[in-house]
Amino acid sequence: MKYVTTKLQPLKSFPTYQFHACTISGSLSVDDVFKICILETFRWIRSRLKDFPEIPPEIIAPEPDDYQNFPESDLHSFSFNMGLNVDVIYIEKSGIWSFQISEPDMGANLNSKNARPPVNGRTFSTDIAFLKRKDCVETGIRTICSDPYNCEIPCEVFRPTVVKALAKRPDMSFQQFGFRLDGQPLRITSKGSLAYLDSILDSESCDMPIVLIASTGYEPVEETPKKPEMISAPEISLSSVSRGMSFSSTSAMDFTLDLSKADIKKSSAKINQIVSKKKEKPPKTAPLPNVTAPKAKPQKRDEFPFEKLAEMCLGFAVVCFVDEPFLPHLKNKFRIDLHSGDIAIYSHLQESERYAYEQYRDDMEQFCKTLRKMIHLMPKRCSYSFGDVVFHSDARIAELREKRHESNSEDERFQLLREENSELKKQIQEISQQNANMHLTSELLRTTQKKLKSAEDELDALRIFCERFRQEQDEKETLYRKSAELVAFYKGMADISAEFPTDKDSVCDWTETHFGEHLAVTTKARSELHKYSGSLNTAILCNGIVYLDAYARFRRGEISAEMLEMYAQRYHWEVTSCGKEALRVRHEDYLVTFQKKKYLMNLHIRYGIKAKGLIRIYFFWEEQLQKIVIGCMPEHLATVKKNT
Repeated sequence: MKYVTTKLQPLKSFPTYQFHACTISGSLSVDDVFKICILETFRWIRSRLKDFPEIPPEIIAPEPDDYQNFPESDLHSFSFNMGLNVDVIYIEKSGIWSFQISEPDMGANLNSKNARPPVNGRTFSTDIAFLKRKDCVETGIRTICSDPYNCEIPCEVFRPTVVKALAKRPDMSFQQFGFRLDGQPLRITSKGSLAYLDSILDSESCDMPIVLIASTGYEPVEETPKKPEMISAPEISLSSVSRGMSFSSTSAMDFTLDLSKADIKKSSAKINQIVSKKKEKPPKTAPLPNVTAPKAKPQKRDEFPFEKLAEMCLGFAVVCFVDEPFLPHLKNKFRIDLHSGDIAIYSHLQESERYAYEQYRDDMEQFCKTLRKMIHLMPKRCSYSFGDVVFHSDARIAELREKRHESNSEDERFQLLREENSELKKQIQEISQQNANMHLTSELLRTTQKKLKSAEDELDALRIFCERFRQEQDEKETLYRKSAELVAFYKGMADISAEFPTDKDSVCDWTETHFGEHLAVTTKARSELHKYSGSLNTAILCNGIVYLDAYARFRRGEISAEMLEMYAQRYHWEVTSCGKEALRVRHEDYLVTFQKKKYLMNLHIRYGIKAKGLIRIYFFWEEQLQKIVIGCMPEHLATVKKNT
């Protein structure tokens, strides 16, 4: 016969919330603190059972503030089952009080927008234990979640309200390493507070995460203010030729993998050509005075809301705010190199996360909420030390052993031994279950690591592809930009060529009107051009003048050599020296008067080699004005071998 059954699944158990601290009071006795802790736990469980028709009499007790009306003799061990199991063990001689509640998952935030439905098969077991010592009450709290092994629904981390209620009492406090856990941050603003941090970081039993938040300080200020840079599309016109072109240039055991493909988009550029024609001569501008700009005043950055984070992380982490002068102490003493505005999280004395100021400055409130969620998940599945606190199972064994030693009846001792043996078997079963969990988890880890390695290889290949694509895109953008520059250049040259004067007597006025910023024309050049009676191609002459304007801008550092070469391409213009021998033998012929001073025309450009169509433009560079001065055109000046 073939059975049709519901398959049983192995369980996996893991801790979610974990907390350990010493409860200290300066004015109250240890006995009073012990009673307050127990009464607060009773109040917590009563609030959870308020919808039940009847509350068990064992947990009906005074409010924590009425601890004086609650004699310690009323404490005893008990248990009850109301759909959830509650077990309390009290051992007076040892000062042990251990509480455990086991319950199925009933969901969370029911009847709200953040409601989570219950997970089938999931159970929670919460342990709250207090150990009365000579000078304090040691407190340990933990929640264990048990899931079917194939359950993939993440488990939330809940902090029992007992922690916050006890931490907020003014007459007592939770303390670790001398620091009070009350929702206030540890401010590292003195040597004393630095010693507190020292005791925390040097302790091997520090299991609570430590959040170090460095003061955000001031915005960095540049000593030398940068000049604003204007970026424009390729643009050329009659005025742009004269003034220069402008060209644009999870938790420990939760292994999940979310690898998204890169979204690659091709970008395109659009050329906006603006052609403007100006007939009037550009006005001369006086040089700006050399004034040193005053240094900008440093601006204080917005501080991260560390106080709010400390309040939200009460019982989850120790939040430390480090004042800027103490950042070097962290580096020298603890080798923790924090910069202004950094946020670093240390778990078990190892840095697990770090965030720079630039990562959260735009939305600090949202980042604070995200950081809180991450910190709340950190105790989940992590190892944790609970000092000498005794939780339910060990407390049960200790209680049975104490009763066995006090009993005089052999039958009673035998029964107590059977109960102790049963409890030990439960512990063995739990350890076996943990070993099974570890085996299954290690297998899952191996499989996940294999998937991760495959995903990393795929990611590396994708990065190589993206880098190759980026290089190709850069090359295309460079070619496109150069093509756009060429199109803009030749469009501008075509526009300016259309404006070339056809009358040789108009060339000088045209030159000074459109290129007066970089070129000047002497009286001699005007006279020679006016007297010239030979055949003259004014278009070639004007093109040479445009080239000289570009050469002036090149000498002033406004355009590149490659751009200058573009102006020279059509007629092969080239600036050459007039020759030392000609300047010596025909010295007087190469002198020209400009602004009542004599200058030597030592440079020239040329076109043609015969009398017909020959063009020469002689000039010199006026260093003070940073201009080219045209001294003679369009004929050939005298040389050593022949006269003009």
